[in-house]
Amino acid sequence: MLIQEEGKISAFQLFLLIVGFTLGSSTLLPPGGGIGPDNWLAPILGLGEGLLFALIYLALASRFPGKTLVEIDDLVWGPYLGKLFSIAFLFYLFHLGSLVITNALDFIKFTLLPQTPPAVFILFEVGVCALAASAGVEVLGRIVTVLVIAATAMYFLVNILLLPQIKWINFQPLLATPWLKILAAGHRAAVFPFGEAVAFLMIIPFSNVPRRARSSVVAGLCFTTLLFIGAIIRNTGVLGATADYFLYPGYSASRLINVGEIFSRLEIFMGINYITTIFIKTSILIYILMLGTAQLCKLHSYRTLTIPVWLLISLLGMNNFANVIQNLEFANKVYPFYALPFQVGIPLLTLVTALIRKLPREGY
Repeated sequence: MLIQEEGKISAFQLFLLIVGFTLGSSTLLPPGGGIGPDNWLAPILGLGEGLLFALIYLALASRFPGKTLVEIDDLVWGPYLGKLFSIAFLFYLFHLGSLVITNALDFIKFTLLPQTPPAVFILFEVGVCALAASAGVEVLGRIVTVLVIAATAMYFLVNILLLPQIKWINFQPLLATPWLKILAAGHRAAVFPFGEAVAFLMIIPFSNVPRRARSSVVAGLCFTTLLFIGAIIRNTGVLGATADYFLYPGYSASRLINVGEIFSRLEIFMGINYITTIFIKTSILIYILMLGTAQLCKLHSYRTLTIPVWLLISLLGMNNFANVIQNLEFANKVYPFYALPFQVGIPLLTLVTALIRKLPREGY
């Protein structure tokens, strides 16, 4: 094997990588949504479906310990068909990374820096993401550890400061939404963001305690779900029925913080939190794309791909949609179906084929 990632991450770092990655742009666009006071049900139902997806990923990873999905595809499907599956998988992650960048650009444009050209954000934010990714999985794990802990602390601080603003009457009527609509919201939450954990089929092999990878992934998804529920309860309690009409409800809710006429308009902290989680997700995706492409092309080092991946993913991110309305339409109506073949189809088909062919054989 020409490509060898020598870095290792601990079970706790894998847990935090899952948390940071799953939060990602979901901090901007809460999972599910569109069902009013019952929005809090979406991440719960999404987690149930998402854990089924995760079981497929974990079963595949445990059957081929130390192998990434690109390497597994070659073993299961052969050198030619396997590369086609790997290309499809990497294309999805490339597109996903560009969508994360698009969401970040929209947020920057409409809130923090409306007059700043997108190229400035691409140069600094995404460029730093690429630099972090090129340092390898071990350094990335250390960076994410600090950032996730800081982002989580900020999340709890904002929630505590908004407690006086919450009106519990905003949650009435309870369970008035038709169940089909609730289930549809739950599926959207399963695909975005829980199903996107399929990307970790490229990172789980580098866990220094493989037997604990399963618990780290499951715990990470469950912990993130609790954060989502808390954020949705905060947004609904503060904004009421209007929460679904705000482009960024968490950011809008944080503008109402007012503690003794001293601490007020602290939305900048929420904005920093958003940029932090987007940085984490983008860095992880760029790293995976670099490593996966290098393994696919049999390159000696994935670090030579840093600049090409950075420029290409940034270029697509700036041109995905003409406006934010098209972005939201795609996220709500197209993505829940578009992502399924990559999140479930390829991993499940590969796992079933491996079981039928009784792979891996001894000495693989």
